[in-house]
Amino acid sequence: MKHKGIQMPVITIDLVSYDVIQENKQTITIKDCRGSVLGKLDNNPEVTGNRFSDEYKYTLFGENVWVQVFFEDDDIVFTSNFNSKADINFTMLETWVRYNFDAIDSIGYEILNKE
Repeated sequence: MKHKGIQMPVITIDLVSYDVIQENKQTITIKDCRGSVLGKLDNNPEVTGNRFSDEYKYTLFGENVWVQVFFEDDDIVFTSNFNSKADINFTMLETWVRYNFDAIDSIGYEILNKE
């Protein structure tokens, strides 16, 4: 999917750099990252084999900023548009990935919260 928005600094995961696009103040996309550890966040039941996995889709960015996480093709999208419409930014994204990297690698989408 072609994303329009502001090109942000790249994020490096396991020595591979991925483009980051700020779609709007509430949405950030990491491009073509399905092959990285972030691919483990894909909660699609067809991918996970767990029919309830799509219930895991939210995480906390900073203080009281709930973000929905989902894949569009090979891109992962983080958006607060679903509820709070709070602003999110590259620093919040980078901090979240760094802080949660080991848990993502270990248990994947299960680090996400249900509704």
